[in-house]
Amino acid sequence: MTSHNLETNKGWVSVGRVHSAHGLKGDLYIQLFSGEAHWLKELKQALFSLNPKSQSQKNLDLIKSNCGILDIPHKKVFKQGLKIQLENIDSRTKADGFVNLLFSIPEEFLVSKPGEEIYLREVMNYEVFDSDKSIGFVSGFSSNGMQDLLIVTDEKKERSYDIPFIHEFTDQIDHKNNKIIMTLPEGLLDL
Repeated sequence: MTSHNLETNKGWVSVGRVHSAHGLKGDLYIQLFSGEAHWLKELKQALFSLNPKSQSQKNLDLIKSNCGILDIPHKKVFKQGLKIQLENIDSRTKADGFVNLLFSIPEEFLVSKPGEEIYLREVMNYEVFDSDKSIGFVSGFSSNGMQDLLIVTDEKKERSYDIPFIHEFTDQIDHKNNKIIMTLPEGLLDL
């Protein structure tokens, strides 16, 4: 099971991390959380920020100096992610300073249009109901390999549930009132 916290800076959404430097000319291999990049053609800049889960104290000042919004003149799909070249990063040594930084894109790239599948981040903090009973609020997302899971937290019971976010369980997504109405199989919340 994989889980990704969708860290956000205002106006930006983390969609991957810098996996490694690639080649001698300073290219970066970006590993995407979803493996998809339909927004790549429009992408001109990205935000690079510290990944609190993987930064060590070694070279922290150098790594911090690489954080910020940077221009991306060259990019393409590569393996399970992207290969990009940043403005003014022209050597592997410079590129190595970006390894493990979070890679974020403008949030407007991840807003669905009516009739399209939604992006998970669009339902973050929505209240989830099983018929008319509140279960809790969406606090994150995960995957069991077959389907996306909503991590729903009930703060009163101090409990979280991994709920499959599938059409068969989802009756309505009410964006106006920030609610998801579901009909869950009996016993699912007891697991």
